[in-house]
Amino acid sequence: MTQSCVLSEPCSLYGIESLPFELTQSEIILKPSSTDDHLLKVSSVPSDIFLGASSRTLTTDLFGQVESDFSLEQGSLKDIESLPASEINLASSLQTIRASSRETSPRLASNGGHQTWSTSSLEAESRKDKESLLSSDAPCQGLSVMGTDPEHADSVDSEALSQAHGHSDGGVELKHLDSVTPTVCSVSMEDVPDEVFLNIFSFLAQEDLCRHVTRVCKRWHRLAYDSTLWRKLDCSRWRSTGYQLQQIVLRIPGAIRWLDISAMDNLTLDDVAAVSVNCPELTYLDVGFVDDFNSDMLYLILMNCPKLCFLNVEGCRNANNEMMLTLAKTSGCQLRQLNFSHCSLTDESLTLLMKHMTGITHLNIDGISWISDEVVRQLASTYQDTLESLELDGNDLSDSTMEAVCGCQRLHTLSVSFCDDLSDRSVRHLLRLKQLEKLVLRKGLGLSAFAVTECFTSSVMQNLAYLDLTECQQLNDQGVQAIAQCCGRSVKTLNLAWCWLVTDRGVEAVAQHCWKMEKLYLTGLHRLEGAWLPVAVRNMKHLTYITFEQCNEVVDPVIEEAVREKHDLVILNYYGEVFIHRCQQ
Repeated sequence: MTQSCVLSEPCSLYGIESLPFELTQSEIILKPSSTDDHLLKVSSVPSDIFLGASSRTLTTDLFGQVESDFSLEQGSLKDIESLPASEINLASSLQTIRASSRETSPRLASNGGHQTWSTSSLEAESRKDKESLLSSDAPCQGLSVMGTDPEHADSVDSEALSQAHGHSDGGVELKHLDSVTPTVCSVSMEDVPDEVFLNIFSFLAQEDLCRHVTRVCKRWHRLAYDSTLWRKLDCSRWRSTGYQLQQIVLRIPGAIRWLDISAMDNLTLDDVAAVSVNCPELTYLDVGFVDDFNSDMLYLILMNCPKLCFLNVEGCRNANNEMMLTLAKTSGCQLRQLNFSHCSLTDESLTLLMKHMTGITHLNIDGISWISDEVVRQLASTYQDTLESLELDGNDLSDSTMEAVCGCQRLHTLSVSFCDDLSDRSVRHLLRLKQLEKLVLRKGLGLSAFAVTECFTSSVMQNLAYLDLTECQQLNDQGVQAIAQCCGRSVKTLNLAWCWLVTDRGVEAVAQHCWKMEKLYLTGLHRLEGAWLPVAVRNMKHLTYITFEQCNEVVDPVIEEAVREKHDLVILNYYGEVFIHRCQQ
């Protein structure tokens, strides 16, 4: 809707200081050139149209006589309320013109003998103005102000100006322009910063980056191999070959810090050489169950990757005394965490290790049943001040050896499998480990329920987050209740598989107290019926996994009801069949 205001007397633009960019209601005062105090007040004019520090104009009277000049700068509008009362005559004719949306900065365009200031015909002079225009919600309308060109003020008379404005009385016309179409600024993919794409690509699997993203365009190909996306390379998740591994490390030299190539087939010396040369910052290497990995490959890695601190050679066929000798030759390396589980090490291998590498903090030699008690005691004595994690095969392990192991006061992880020969005496030694967070005692056939209950009445065990008592066949409900009350606020994983004496009464205590529980393993507990499941669903907000394999008394309807109540819960029934909420299927 077009609104106009006409002042019959000559007037000039007056009182505009600097308009703020965010001002939505601004005022322009038109002061008559005559002595009358009539004022024309225009309110709600979008302040954007007056922006621009470089814009300058002149105020003129109706006949082109220059009165004064002023600058349009960002700032605040002059407060007209501070003007003397003689300057403001509220009894005068006041009209309001409203612009319903914000416009871009105006540009003065010459039009014959006079000058037209029209926001409908102006273009945005900066990118910021374009964005402001695009973000406008209201329909775009323009404001036209008809005035005289200061440069031609002397050559313009009142009659010509009056005809140009369509008024015989020679007034100045201020009017709205409707149906103004805003300029649309199109944004292409080229305008998206690299950082945005890199953030998106970080959610993709590295296999997808190589096989799909790199084929889109040259820019995506370049970004897909950005070093920030390849700090960690896990080739175990996709069946990559040694040749593919070479191609990746050659494209991103120096980027990889964490490398997992476990179970890779046909690994060659050239593949490992490429890794060692192009990954000088490597700190973590997992080559578990890679049959081709040998001592020569390890030597290349140790020589070219001086920052390596974690090495996993679990299950490697060639992980033997020769490989341990290679480690001894490069004793200057920073290796602190070693996993030699299920390898062909002997007592001599571990003796070399203790002689040349004295700063070991994590050691896994589980699955090596022929390691003697004497060597294990030497290990505990050598690394007494540094060892934080120790995993052993407990075959033929004695209580005296466990006493030596528990002398490592910094241990937070202790795992002993097949601890058939350990007695209650070993359980009491565990109370010396005040920083223990993970405890595994598998197949503790000689551990009585009384000893376990006594152990878990101590506050030393209250920080346990992981507890595995698989096949501790003397464990009963009383022991489980002691566990629940002692470390109920910390334990997240509990394994009671094949503890046949445990019933619903003991597991119900777990459901009531262990509210941080995430995984619960109950395989082989044939006395369970699952009556405590509703309590577990209600109390264990973080519980995501339960296994009832070989629990013949826990029927499927009970499992289905629990899954229906807790949608993120996964339960395995007697046959190992998976029950999940249907919305997740």
